[in-house]
Amino acid sequence: MHAKSSGPDGHTFERQITGIREGSTRFPRYDAAVLGFEGYWYPVMWSRKLRSKPVALQLFGRDIMFIREHGKAYALENRCPHRGVPLSLGKREFAGTWTCRYHGWTFDVKSGVLVAALTDGPDSPICGKASVRTYALKERLGLIWLYNGTGEPPPLETHLPQEFFHPEATIVGRITDRRGDWRYAAENGFDEGHAKYLHRNAAMMFFLLMPGYSRVNVEPDDEAPWVTRKVQSVEFESEYPGLGKWPRRAFWKRKRRGARVSIRMPGLLRV
Repeated sequence: MHAKSSGPDGHTFERQITGIREGSTRFPRYDAAVLGFEGYWYPVMWSRKLRSKPVALQLFGRDIMFIREHGKAYALENRCPHRGVPLSLGKREFAGTWTCRYHGWTFDVKSGVLVAALTDGPDSPICGKASVRTYALKERLGLIWLYNGTGEPPPLETHLPQEFFHPEATIVGRITDRRGDWRYAAENGFDEGHAKYLHRNAAMMFFLLMPGYSRVNVEPDDEAPWVTRKVQSVEFESEYPGLGKWPRRAFWKRKRRGARVSIRMPGLLRV
């Protein structure tokens, strides 16, 4: 079953409801977080991708424009409050500002406040009375991090995995657009069972013997705030009543050591 809902800016999104009636879910905060959890920093793009031209992204159900001014990155709502034109179509007329392409409304990139309405003249009374939302933004580890929330954000470092700061760490990655929302990736990565069947005959597993099943406890990790999948026992072949043994073991395969998988807010997965 699919339900359509409306995001904070009128954007629609679909969510799948399986086995639980609308309004009776056991995890209301999780179900409401299709567009992400508020109060957290999120990595949104590579720093090197933001150069002289603006970059427009849709994040948390909102249209956001990223620009770089004198080497510093800024994030603003990508919608002029005058006629709704995307600000990312505009241009820089004055240092420290960004101007809408339609009527020349010009905003301070740091505060988002309207500082000039060019086609109204220099004494336009609308100046200082209109603004666009700005977003807290930090650059660390070659990434641009955006805060999803209002008010003073917590220090970025409190939301970053400490492994990123290891002196021998190398940070690489891939950013792609996928159908669905972030929860599919988080759930799939933390799902203990699917790899044992779905990926059993993948090419990379040709010489590896996958377990048939494992007994697993999910519990808080010693390294808070991670929650970890802790394996209690592993079975490589079992007798299924009335059916027979599964899986059938090929002589060339060798047992594979399992991975330690952890997850933490707002959707970080560690393998």
